[in-house]
Amino acid sequence: MRVLTLNAGSSSLKYKLFEHQGETTTELLRGLVENIGESQGVWHHTRVQTNTHTHTFANHGEALEALAAMLLKTENVTVEAVGHRVVHGGAEWYQPTPITEAVLNAIEALVPLAPLHNPANIAGIRFAMHAFPNAFQVAIFDTGFHHTLPPKAHQYAIDAQTAKRHRIRRYGFHGINHDYVTLKAAAFLGKPRETCQLISLHLGNGASACLVMDGESVDTSMGMTPLAGLIMGTRSGDIDPAIVLYLQRQGFTADAVDRLLNQQSGLMGVAGDNDLRRLLAREENGDESARLAIAMYIYSIQKTIGAYLSQTDALDGLIFTGGVGENAVSIRERVMRPLAHLGFALDEDLNAARATADCSRLSCSGIPILMVRGDEERFMTELVMQLYASR
Repeated sequence: MRVLTLNAGSSSLKYKLFEHQGETTTELLRGLVENIGESQGVWHHTRVQTNTHTHTFANHGEALEALAAMLLKTENVTVEAVGHRVVHGGAEWYQPTPITEAVLNAIEALVPLAPLHNPANIAGIRFAMHAFPNAFQVAIFDTGFHHTLPPKAHQYAIDAQTAKRHRIRRYGFHGINHDYVTLKAAAFLGKPRETCQLISLHLGNGASACLVMDGESVDTSMGMTPLAGLIMGTRSGDIDPAIVLYLQRQGFTADAVDRLLNQQSGLMGVAGDNDLRRLLAREENGDESARLAIAMYIYSIQKTIGAYLSQTDALDGLIFTGGVGENAVSIRERVMRPLAHLGFALDEDLNAARATADCSRLSCSGIPILMVRGDEERFMTELVMQLYASR
């Protein structure tokens, strides 16, 4: 059975195609369409090698029609199921769900909570239903893993009736990957996840932490939106909420504040660049703003680790995942080195080794420190197959 996974962004479309046979899931191909709706769209498609083409796609529908035609004519494959990453499922939608018109309407009703993401997800779903009319279509919610947050973690200390009326609460994000890597980590440690206490650090351009107790997410750093929590590439992370009011009184519109905090803050705001590789190189050359940005970034991660440790009695492991978490050796070292007194002992050689395994240990003693490669699409495929088999 072949399963296509789709992640439709506001101007992009990421896809992977998997073949599932027995107990084996094999990736057949992957791709990324960028700059949808612009004059110079770019399509990267990888099977054996990456081919990059310039295309103009007016919308996600044209991109998906081109993808469907390519799969059928060039790759000679049919798609039997499609898994859609949906950013926001609110408090009600957390299980992988077969897509119906009622489900689409529910996702649409959540647009006010995710105005940048859910509209693109909806468009991607509708176009995919047209492009692959016979495929089993499934919505997988990125907020879903965090539906187990207890009230003390998900409720904000504002007027309870106002919060309820406007659906204001912590939802959390990166749930698909936190779910996946904590399952992998528990298996690597030889324990059922239901008995584990784990801290998962998803570090990329977006970044979040998650505390898992007895197999469930009980706290996470992102909040009602993906803007909260750790310092990120272009997002501020946690700031004093009154800063927003202050800026508006200074003449900033709501949209201007939104752009500032989501696109012009974080590492970008402090040092003018959201790429940690370039910032590390600048730091080596004595750039003070790069040094400060990296120090602030690491500090925000360390504070969160400390807060989560205070809620555990016997942490089973700490996980690094995401583009930065999986690859930035020096960032991992700088995060963990000052935390030795808390029971962490990062091994310099293991940390520096180029790990080829999907899961590897970075410590020889103390609390296990792990690197787990995220593969949201493969996990989505597994979830789609489970749902397909249970129909």
